[in-house]
Amino acid sequence: EDTRSARAYLQGGFKSNVATQVAAEGEFDPASVRLNSSSPEQKALDALKANQRDLALQLVEEALLKAQEPSLGRLRWIASRASRDTRNAMAYLTPLAASDHPLAPWARLRLATLIQASDPKAAADYAHPLTEPWAGRGWARNVYALSLAKSGQADKAEPLLRELVTSSSGAQQAGEHALALAKILES
Repeated sequence: EDTRSARAYLQGGFKSNVATQVAAEGEFDPASVRLNSSSPEQKALDALKANQRDLALQLVEEALLKAQEPSLGRLRWIASRASRDTRNAMAYLTPLAASDHPLAPWARLRLATLIQASDPKAAADYAHPLTEPWAGRGWARNVYALSLAKSGQADKAEPLLRELVTSSSGAQQAGEHALALAKILES
């Protein structure tokens, strides 16, 4: 999944919990922006990196009690990543997806991915508006095409799957698209 923009957002841009460094020649470099090590977001991210999901979730839950934007959205995103089950992840993602937070489109895309198996029609509805050009477009097109195929909307899925099969860079992703396309073509 393409989460570079979400990761870059999580790592910077807000003075209250962010330490910044000046990039060479005075230009902004997202890679030079990091959350303060003492911020709740960074502590939870560190716990996630150490595969301590329960600790990450505990840190987020404590911080959510007094969090305000923009930390609130980042904390919800991190909590969704730390959650061990889909229902909990969705509980954190749903208010984030409905907000105007910069992570909202990523939350909508992650929601679409999470519900794809159980409700492919709803997943397609979530993913469709996200297929326009933006950083998550590739992931959104993948979710949209596969959701269309799974929901029986072959007429919409087939051309998109054909395009994705020919443009896929990874064998696994191309195989997933090809398999969905083959199921459509054999019916």
